[in-house]
Amino acid sequence: MEWQRTIFHVLLRQASIYQLPVLIVVEDNAWAITTPSTKQWAGSLVDMAKASAIYAEEVDGADVMATYEASTRMVAHIRSGQGPALMHLRLGLLDPHSSSTDIKSYRTKEEIALTAATKDPVKNFGRWLVAQGYLQEQDIDRTRREIRTQLEQIEREVIKEPEPLADRVMHHVLYVPQWRENTPRGRNGQRRCLARSMRL
Repeated sequence: MEWQRTIFHVLLRQASIYQLPVLIVVEDNAWAITTPSTKQWAGSLVDMAKASAIYAEEVDGADVMATYEASTRMVAHIRSGQGPALMHLRLGLLDPHSSSTDIKSYRTKEEIALTAATKDPVKNFGRWLVAQGYLQEQDIDRTRREIRTQLEQIEREVIKEPEPLADRVMHHVLYVPQWRENTPRGRNGQRRCLARSMRL
């Protein structure tokens, strides 16, 4: 996790300094594995970005239309040459981070139920489509059943495929550099090498 934070801060700083045409999206589900994000981060990420001369917005990531509209604004900002933008997406943790964590061991039943009911962008978008008159409730149920049928069919086809053999491990690897010892030559090369090692 530490290297990810480092990469993020380097990106934020360089994008700000050089006003790069970059859209930075932070998906924040309020948890850092099993630790609440409030114990990992203080203050506002949007305020920090704005202090770095980056256009930033706090966005409800569980609202598909709000996310789309914010994305449209930010892309327009970037394409107009005004520099980078940061979108802080507020989401809910709907599933465990990994198979080794059980969300019930560090979250209450009430919080899990509330998150499932209010923070699922797919369900929220379905409700929005019905409320706007684009779909009926039965259309959503039918679409869900059709998608599940397709996924189950794909799963059956994949399971029937033979297990990959060990000799395929290097397939699709574009380039593996060969190790080569880089020995400094001459007195100047040795001095540079010594100076680098002393700095380290």
